Amino acid sequence: EQFEKRKVAVQATWKAVEDSLNVKATKLFYQHLFDSHPEVVTMFENANMDAQAEKLYKTVGIAVKYLDDVEGLIPVLQEMGEKHAKEFGCKREHYTAVGDAL
Repeated sequence: EQFEKRKVAVQATWKAVEDSLNVKATKLFYQHLFDSHPEVVTMFENANMDAQAEKLYKTVGIAVKYLDDVEGLIPVLQEMGEKHAKEFGCKREHYTAVGDAL
């Protein structure tokens, strides 16, 4: 029941983001992440941040859409996490920073 309540809240919040801010929301997220956790800025120094914000926006949208199939979503997100660890050097504390910024 707790998961169901959270899921509904996340879906409603994301709908509001889509209706009002869209990709601006993820641009604001990165700004907040960099302000609150400057140690991660160097991980993005070669990134096109407009493209990065767009990717994050699409990824979160897909994740929210598939909250009704969490068992199918988890392996996809795990694979993404493994890719980020391997290719970009992401560590557990980086995900904590992202969670804090959200």
